[in-house]
Amino acid sequence: MISAEKKQREEEYILKRIYNMCYRRLGNYHDAWDLTQEVFMELEKGRNKWENAQSKWAWAVAVFRYQLKRFWRVSSKYKNYQIQDDHVSREISTEEKTVLEEEVDQTLKIMKNMNEEMAEALILFCVEKLPIKEIAKIQNTTESAAKWRIFEAKRRMAAKLKDKEQMQL
Repeated sequence: MISAEKKQREEEYILKRIYNMCYRRLGNYHDAWDLTQEVFMELEKGRNKWENAQSKWAWAVAVFRYQLKRFWRVSSKYKNYQIQDDHVSREISTEEKTVLEEEVDQTLKIMKNMNEEMAEALILFCVEKLPIKEIAKIQNTTESAAKWRIFEAKRRMAAKLKDKEQMQL
C-alpha cells in the first residue's frame, strides 16, 4: 500500500510538471494555471482509472494533450502571447521585452505549423528533459518513431529560423 503522504507528493510533483508544460505551451501564467486546473479536474473525474494506471505521468500527459486541444479550440487567448513571468526579479526593459515577445511568437508560430506529435515530442524532449522511452510511452508509439519526431521537429525548426534570419538580412 502506498501511503497517503507519498500519493500526495506524487500528485504535487505531477501538478508542477503539468503546469510547466502548460506555461511553456501558452506563455502566460494565468492561462497555464487555468489549463492545469482543467487537467486535474479531468483527472479527478476519472480517479479510479488514475489510481490504477501503471504510469500516472503518462495518464496525466494524455489528459493534458486533450485539454490543450480543447483550450485552443475554445479560447482565442493563445493568439496574443505575452511575456509574463512572475518569478523574474529584475525589471525587463521595453526593448528586451519586445525582442523576447518576437522570439516567443516566432517559435510558437513555427511549432503551430508542425505536426502536433512532433511539437509535443520536441517539448517533452527539450523542455521537460524526458527520455525517448518515456516520450514513446506517452505518445503511444515506438522509440524509433519518437526519435524521428524529435529529429524532424528540430530540423524543421532550424530551417524555418534560418529562413527568417536570411529574410531579415
